Amino acid sequence: MNHFAPIHAPLRLLGALTLLFAWQTGCVGLPTAPSSVGGDLVLSGRTVTAAAETIFESDERPTLAFHFDHAYCVCEGRQNATFVLIQGDEENPTAAATIRILWRPEAGSTPIDEHASNATLHVMRFGADAAEVYSGAGFVFLNDGPDAAKVSAECWSADVVLQDAASKGKDPLGPAHASGAFTAEQDAVKVADLLLRLSRKVSAQLGYPRLVRK
Repeated sequence: MNHFAPIHAPLRLLGALTLLFAWQTGCVGLPTAPSSVGGDLVLSGRTVTAAAETIFESDERPTLAFHFDHAYCVCEGRQNATFVLIQGDEENPTAAATIRILWRPEAGSTPIDEHASNATLHVMRFGADAAEVYSGAGFVFLNDGPDAAKVSAECWSADVVLQDAASKGKDPLGPAHASGAFTAEQDAVKVADLLLRLSRKVSAQLGYPRLVRK
């Protein structure tokens, strides 16, 4: 039994904003992180449900789209950072994501490669009595320094799979690609509190211990 709302394939849109595209110059065009706290993340399955009919369209694929109402982060030194994104009520979220930056790419000195990995991701969604955790790794670019009060970031490319699920239902996505942009308020205490809350919530709904930071 599927405890979650059905997933609908997106409409075919010219130049879908949530997808990575390469310019002729070799630069990468991406969604811009919002100036306000919060953001979006889209998980797109690699299975094509309907092929594009023209070169101006994109193949339709199963997707999960998340809009995060709250976002917090903590920068741990120059290189490392942890983000916690919350959809809905912080006390009882409908979805959440944790992103751990392992090293910081530097414009002009770090080769920009969408196939590189500098971050781990856990994307969770919660039903009344079910939970799913998509986990993986990919490339996340930080737009602000470690001392900024708000830090914006762009997930350019990440590979994720459904790693944990409370129900035995069919995986709606299969191997998936994640991309999006978000801006987080830097608050170490809030990050620690939410990581603990999410670990407890996920573990309770899965029925076994599950950490969501690493």
